[in-house]
Amino acid sequence: MTRMEMELKQALHLYQRTGGKKNRKNQAEKILSFCRDIQHHDPKLKSIGQIGRRHVSGFWRRKKRLAPSTKLAYYYGICYLWCKILKRSSTPPHYDNG
Repeated sequence: MTRMEMELKQALHLYQRTGGKKNRKNQAEKILSFCRDIQHHDPKLKSIGQIGRRHVSGFWRRKKRLAPSTKLAYYYGICYLWCKILKRSSTPPHYDNG
């Protein structure tokens, strides 16, 4: 388990304990999948604090063939990571519908 995954699991622990359990578990899996994907394509990333707009945009370019519902699920997970865990005031890059 990489440092980024450990940081994410620690940050998502409380999030997974409250609310709709199935939804929170699925969203946490999407966030972990997103982080594994960007870490696979950019091995220099060591911490979740290093994730930026370029990484999110690259993720959407690589995943452009996903179903719209799956893209939306990933987007909600990325928004949670971006706003709540990384505490950024902006919104992450959105996927293209086309």
